[in-house]
Amino acid sequence: MATKAGRVLSVNVGAVREFEYNGRPAKSGIWKSPVAGRIDARGINLDGDDQADRKAHGGSDKVIYAYAVEDARWWEQEIGRPLGHGEFGENLTTVELPARFDPRLPGADLRLFVNGLRRMNPLVA
Repeated sequence: MATKAGRVLSVNVGAVREFEYNGRPAKSGIWKSPVAGRIDARGINLDGDDQADRKAHGGSDKVIYAYAVEDARWWEQEIGRPLGHGEFGENLTTVELPARFDPRLPGADLRLFVNGLRRMNPLVA
């Protein structure tokens, strides 16, 4: 039986920004925007991407964060507005990626290994 091959819809990167949270200064790299073309993965980041807190996000065990467009579509229904790729802070917006997948994504020069599931950030939970 043939299975659908998942694919990457967009690659998203963003820099760390300063903002106010509960009246205090804070920093985050959650804001990601889609980029065109190929992006290099080097060390602990994709080119053009950064994280403010590498203990909780990023680092050598959490270099790339993927989020399924199917889940984003569910959230669109819940909040009543469209969501763009990268709005969950994901580096890869994927579609039809099965729970168990071949880490060689079609057309990619990168092999990905799932290191663990991402937990909800308590600041947005």
